[in-house]
Amino acid sequence: MGLDVNTPRGQQSVADEQLAAILFTGKFAGYSYLQTPKKKAADVDAILTLDNEMRQVVETKCRYDCDLDKFLGAYGGQWLVTYDKIVRSMAVAKALKVGLMGFVYLVPSKTLLVQRITDAAGNFLVPFEVRMTQTKATTNGGLATRANAFVDMTNAMVIA
Repeated sequence: MGLDVNTPRGQQSVADEQLAAILFTGKFAGYSYLQTPKKKAADVDAILTLDNEMRQVVETKCRYDCDLDKFLGAYGGQWLVTYDKIVRSMAVAKALKVGLMGFVYLVPSKTLLVQRITDAAGNFLVPFEVRMTQTKATTNGGLATRANAFVDMTNAMVIA
């Protein structure tokens, strides 16, 4: 099975993830966004560091179908992410004794939503609901029915 990153859509997503990271580090001087190797499957997307110390594990998703108004309106400010990804990311963060942060980059409006998901002890800091839904299987398409988390991003920090 090939990695999505090896396709044109996968490469676009990697490039857009970097734009999201630039928005964050541009607003918060001193932070670095250290991404995991994109040619390998990893449980997390990146680690945020400050003063050479890990501060947060980051799960980043790029959304191509909506701007901020549509995200807050039609999607009710709910970030759809596979529940398994949240659980695996949270476990990594907890093992590293840092929190888990969610980045949702809304590509059409070049807007980054930033939300702390868990604290360093693994306690959830934001409401979410888990439902079995059918969604796109990967960035390259297809369909999958799986447990998805709908994370409340209505109070997320907005960086544009």
